[in-house]
Amino acid sequence: MKKILVSACLLGTPCRFDGASKKYEDIEELRRKYDIIPFCPEVEGGLKTPRTPCEIRGGKVINKKGEDYTKAYMLGAEKALKLCKFLGIEVAILKENSPSCGTSKIHNGMFDGKLINGMGLTAKLLSANGIKCYSENTVLDFLVEEKQKEDAIHEAFLAREAKKAERKAAAEEAKKAKEEAKAKMDEKKPYKNGKFSKRPYGGKKFDNFKKPYRKDGKKPYSKDGKKSFSKPSRKPSDKKPY
Repeated sequence: MKKILVSACLLGTPCRFDGASKKYEDIEELRRKYDIIPFCPEVEGGLKTPRTPCEIRGGKVINKKGEDYTKAYMLGAEKALKLCKFLGIEVAILKENSPSCGTSKIHNGMFDGKLINGMGLTAKLLSANGIKCYSENTVLDFLVEEKQKEDAIHEAFLAREAKKAERKAAAEEAKKAKEEAKAKMDEKKPYKNGKFSKRPYGGKKFDNFKKPYRKDGKKPYSKDGKKSFSKPSRKPSDKKPY
């Protein structure tokens, strides 16, 4: 079963900065087809729950008190990448707007609730390493893309099966034509199944030949295997040789 990394808060785990979760019911539906791997990069980076909220400002992760937590957030991102590589995960569904998991939107770093275009540290690291990142807002896009992939695989399978059927039909047709041609050839031959069906060559049988006799009617060999030829006469013949 295909594995997907999912932000733990989207699955109901109370691991957000305020100690709450952001359970997203549509993601729960993915459990029917995929092996869901929950992960919170902020907790894995060593941060407590609850904690002071953080936002990205000037490339660094700063909390509301002005403290720098970039190292903890980077540690969580690196652990997420290591887990994906270990389990062969190619897709992640992350919490939008988070300084860790935001895939397209993050807070502006002023703690005024406004959003800007950008990515969290974990989402950015995963994307840079070829892992496709979606948010809870783009789960539908993920499902559509997966459906298109499944349809393409199914169509390719049907095309392969059709080609196999065509090759099988062609082979059977060739075999049938070969058998018909052989049957026609057998009708023209003087024998079938190794036996003569007609007597060729003037009606003589050639399978029952006997040894020829001498002109004088004697057999060239006796029954005991000894020669029965008579000795030739030494008297000169009265007839001329020509």
